[in-house]
Amino acid sequence: MIVSEQFAKARNIEPGDMLYLIMDGQRNQVCVIGTAISPEFIYCTPTGSIVSQPKNFGIFFMKRDYMEDVFGFHGAFNNVVGLLRPDARRYNPSAVLKQLTDALDNNGVFTSYLLKNQFSNATLTSEMSGVQSIATFLPIMFLEIAALILNVLMVRIAEQQRTIVGTLKALGYFNKQIFWHYIQFGVVVGALGASIVVMAFGLTNSMDKMLSFQFDKIMRNDFSISFRNEQPDEALDMARCLPGVLKAESLFNVAGTFVNKNHRKKGVITGLLPDGTMTVPHDAAGNAVPVPSSDVLLTVRMARLLDVQEGDTIRFTPVKGIRNEHEIKVVKIIKSMLGLVVCG
Repeated sequence: MIVSEQFAKARNIEPGDMLYLIMDGQRNQVCVIGTAISPEFIYCTPTGSIVSQPKNFGIFFMKRDYMEDVFGFHGAFNNVVGLLRPDARRYNPSAVLKQLTDALDNNGVFTSYLLKNQFSNATLTSEMSGVQSIATFLPIMFLEIAALILNVLMVRIAEQQRTIVGTLKALGYFNKQIFWHYIQFGVVVGALGASIVVMAFGLTNSMDKMLSFQFDKIMRNDFSISFRNEQPDEALDMARCLPGVLKAESLFNVAGTFVNKNHRKKGVITGLLPDGTMTVPHDAAGNAVPVPSSDVLLTVRMARLLDVQEGDTIRFTPVKGIRNEHEIKVVKIIKSMLGLVVCG
């Protein structure tokens, strides 16, 4: 077995170590023969999380025939990857992906996405954009520092040029003209520096407000557990009885496709308890929004992507269970800093 490099480092796993894996309900002993980095799992992020957790989430690579024997699925698969022709990749890859998804829809397609939307790729691209921004900002900052030094130099020059200043005054120049001639360098550089400081503080405050809004008002839980399949209430009762657990609430996530006219977007409807206290939707003003009994609350970003207003009706087709199309009404547009989750 090959283990993802980040997980191996976090757990001090080395080639030759023996691990026990629970697969299909059975405990199997396997030998680690090496570590590797997979492009689609550059960031080891478990389902339901937005940050990498290499100590708690790892990727394991095994021979296919061994996996088929363990799980009893010979010749089966649950994931398809592929390459597009250059013309399809260049002009409209989304249309090709939609055709593929529609063609395989009867097989129970759970989700489909292009490379640009794959989590690791999107995260890495975002970080590279951040590096590019820093690479652009730092030279500007150093140039501004150089300008400030130049200003100090100009002040000293002005002090050394008192004779010239006296001559200019004798020729009829006013004090204001001479003063502005020397002070304008400091004014310009000072204004630029002040604007940068204001922008930095503004960005910091915005990040603090965003995190506070998301994790102090909307998501108030200390932990989150995701199950492979839907679970009965007994599983929630077991979670409530665990040592150290003060309270536990259940969420029911249903993935599917939202459609409004010619707008289409994949997302998730999160079923919330009417009296829940750990996941509480809020509007843009920061006020708590009651969970509707049959309709849905739409995030601002999802509403913008679907071109939906409050009171509009959208169509939703789940990817699991009874895959019939449902018409649902949007009763409120809510604020969320993360994801495209729809609450109902």
